[in-house]
Amino acid sequence: MKNAKKPNEKDKKAAAKPGDKNKKGAKTEDEPEIDDSGPHIFKILAEEVKKNYIPENKIEKAKLLDYTIGILHPDIITESIPCRKIISTIQANNFNIFNFLFKTLTKEEVTNLYFKHPKKDYFPDIIDHMTCGPVAILVLTNKEDTYLDENGIKTYYESPVQRWKEMIGDKDPNIAKTDENSLRGKYGTDLIHNGFWGSDNPSDAYRELSMFMLPLPAVPPKFVYDENLIKLKTIMNFLLPPKPDHPDISGRLDLTGKYGPIMDYHILDICLCATCRKNIKEILKKKGINMKKASDKILKEEFINDNIKSFCDKCKEHFNKWTHLISGFEGTHVSTNEEIDNMIHEMNENDLLEILKAEKGTSAKTILTKYDITKPPNEIVYTKNHVLKLISMLNVDYYDRYNFIELQNVILEDRRIRMNFWVSKMLKKPIEQFPNPKLINFNGEEKQLKEMKNPKSKDFTILRKNPIVVVNKDRNIIKKTVLQHPILQKEKLTDHEITVKVEKLSQRKIGMVTDPGSKSIGADIKNNMILLRNYQLEMIKSKEAQDEIKKEREILELLKYQ
Repeated sequence: MKNAKKPNEKDKKAAAKPGDKNKKGAKTEDEPEIDDSGPHIFKILAEEVKKNYIPENKIEKAKLLDYTIGILHPDIITESIPCRKIISTIQANNFNIFNFLFKTLTKEEVTNLYFKHPKKDYFPDIIDHMTCGPVAILVLTNKEDTYLDENGIKTYYESPVQRWKEMIGDKDPNIAKTDENSLRGKYGTDLIHNGFWGSDNPSDAYRELSMFMLPLPAVPPKFVYDENLIKLKTIMNFLLPPKPDHPDISGRLDLTGKYGPIMDYHILDICLCATCRKNIKEILKKKGINMKKASDKILKEEFINDNIKSFCDKCKEHFNKWTHLISGFEGTHVSTNEEIDNMIHEMNENDLLEILKAEKGTSAKTILTKYDITKPPNEIVYTKNHVLKLISMLNVDYYDRYNFIELQNVILEDRRIRMNFWVSKMLKKPIEQFPNPKLINFNGEEKQLKEMKNPKSKDFTILRKNPIVVVNKDRNIIKKTVLQHPILQKEKLTDHEITVKVEKLSQRKIGMVTDPGSKSIGADIKNNMILLRNYQLEMIKSKEAQDEIKKEREILELLKYQ
């Protein structure tokens, strides 16, 4: 059997030699058939591209990338040309195929794509060629931003637009062949069948990206641990700790604003079990931390995440459910629930006394002793939903973290409103008679109004007089009749409304290319770049007019408070 096996192996090797006449189709019985066709390759590539997806609501917070549009012609997307090899060559030249669209172009799309060539004699041939089969529309970005040159100096790569144009070569394949690495030189045959398309400049790349309704290429910003950036989960863990049945959410919220920021920090000797404590001490010793200082025993969020496998399930659950208010010398004391309740009581007593002194002078202390301040009015007792409503005015970063300065300003402004409401209940004085100190010097200037609405500004204020609980009750009682707004005044349209509006716009003669004989005219119009831009301009103009009216109303409303 061994003697019979050797000749067979030689025969198999001989059959696969490069010089064999049937080298393209030469396969051994054991070798699988390799599918180099465009549809198969891009089906595989689609799985890789999914990793680049960024939700639409996070695009503005992501890092936008330089890009270009490359198109592989129908003759490239065939079984006769090894599409796999072309894709590998593109990727090997520091290009990342960030996104792509695999489709057969319509006459309108080709006309808009080659809008610079409509009067050329060869234009009909371009349309016939580009619509004869599927194409691959590639969104190409630089895989790496920099490289080391021959002298070892860090150098930035040129823009994807320029690099892709150089890679595909001259539009005439005969000229492109002078560069042995040119894609058009390798795979193109003539001016029409040159195999590849590339954007001429960044503006054209944006136009083409919009024409095919592809999202802007972006990547998440680098994640950085920052004590002043707080996750919603961290906030809620502190407001709603696991053990207390009825935690004072409002009071804990105010402590966050006054004594925060609260962080996902844990104390080695307090928060960990004996086994995990021993393991972590060994890890810290290896890092050169001898734990002589009390602050060395504070386990920060970054350290916990980097060493999460070293903790038992019980300790992991503790990290997941608890956020502590750290206090004491070098921040090594974890405040107990009883201590937190005492801090809330003392904080409320001091603030109420200050407001009462402004209203009643020396009799403030006497008035305060008549009330049980451990039981605030129901109108200022917040639930989780009230807190979410309060902080909904704040923006978050890409990783859904709140800026503590903004959070603090909002919490303390809301506390001012709640404390005023509490005193108004004590004195039976209308809440409207308690002035907002931020509005005393308000003169109606737009710049001043902008600062008042900016949570980062020291002049930030909340204009409502009542706590969120009261405001929500009022809104539930008064049901306003909602009128149907004109389509351009709506902030968000349904797909049907977009289609109707776009079709109406298309009836105006604005120089758009549309095939009257097309059965899918609605879809063709949607793919029309200029038409969509015109629609967006109308929306912007309408929104600007609404913003002006809103701004005037806000200024008039503010002036009433003076």
